[in-house]
Amino acid sequence: MQIDNLKLDLIIAQLGIPVKALCMDSGIDEAMMSKLRSGKHRPRLATLNKIAKALNVSVLEIIDPASFNRINARTLVSLNNEKLRN
Repeated sequence: MQIDNLKLDLIIAQLGIPVKALCMDSGIDEAMMSKLRSGKHRPRLATLNKIAKALNVSVLEIIDPASFNRINARTLVSLNNEKLRN
């Protein structure tokens, strides 16, 4: 799965938080966040969860829709369960 950088940037802008604060809140270091946002690194579901939780959004809101065809059934169930909890 890939992060939808446009959606992520829009959420960050709407919340008015610096990326550095997102890194601190999510527990992801700035170098890794840079790689995730540039598409140079594919995040694991746990990483996506950390980012989404720090932004108070669903993981589904920050995933690039083009990457949905690569999601396996177990990941889809996890995403659905996470959405139901929120």
